[in-house]
Amino acid sequence: MEHNVQMLSNRSNEVLSYWYSLRRANKAPLRTQLDPTAIRSRLPDLIMLGWQDLDLVFRLAGTRVCELFGEELRDHDFETLWNPRSRDQVVEATLSAFRSETAIHCSVNATQDGRHVRLEMLLLPLRSAEGACDRLLGSIVLGEDAHPSYPIDPGSLVLKTWQPAFPPGTVPATSTEFARDGSSQSFIRRLFHLS
Repeated sequence: MEHNVQMLSNRSNEVLSYWYSLRRANKAPLRTQLDPTAIRSRLPDLIMLGWQDLDLVFRLAGTRVCELFGEELRDHDFETLWNPRSRDQVVEATLSAFRSETAIHCSVNATQDGRHVRLEMLLLPLRSAEGACDRLLGSIVLGEDAHPSYPIDPGSLVLKTWQPAFPPGTVPATSTEFARDGSSQSFIRRLFHLS
């Protein structure tokens, strides 16, 4: 997979910079390290995803994110936002964030009031006090072509690309390859009940 240097919005860069400020020795930050006041202005754009059995569900969703999807997302299944054709890729991106403890940037297409629009999503892994990487802090930001007053059509998200996200102003020395072996794909299909 080729990874290009991503162009993030200022809102996403603020969240990504904060996450990297907490990261130590290539390990995802602990959930207990998060201080919401440090990124107060970004709280409406934030999401928190966690496992409920084998489903990735919203633990929290900021007000702007809920307005964007036209409903309160807490306890909703993350996969329901996505077009079924994108779900395998979405699982691959989220599992990559968990396994590699790396920030992931997603370019997303969606439908809003019958029009195609772009979104930007960050998936930032977090560890529990026991050290298990089991939550994702994220942000969802509308592209400039979207209208903030219209909700995104349910199930219309299509993952266009995903790649590691690096701190603003840095360029990775080498691109990172993520495993795409058959056992990984089999696990992914079972995880989202696709087989």
